Amino acid sequence: MLAARYFGADARVLTSLAASFPSVGWDTGYEAYLIGRVVEHGQRRSEEMREAAAMLGEIGVDASLATAIADVQESVARTGVALRSHLSEKGALPDWRESLLPELKAPNLTLPDQA
Repeated sequence: MLAARYFGADARVLTSLAASFPSVGWDTGYEAYLIGRVVEHGQRRSEEMREAAAMLGEIGVDASLATAIADVQESVARTGVALRSHLSEKGALPDWRESLLPELKAPNLTLPDQA
């Protein structure tokens, strides 16, 4: 969602997800809930993914994806520490677009029409 936000495509991504998975709640703020979970639990999740990466490495399996996931979880958790007070009572971060990474500004792009 952060990459989609950067490119000004977050609304389009959510619309597409809502069309593909209508019962999930993508059109009612489900992404805010998921992002809120990372703000609250990202540090623990990153530690778990690092343990998984170590295990994969021990058995000779490429652990780069697990390591990358750990990096993202840790980064959002670190950025989001100050935002825990912004979480709703259900754990969502409804103002994630403004509060999580306010320095993200969409470049001047024109997105192609959806086919």
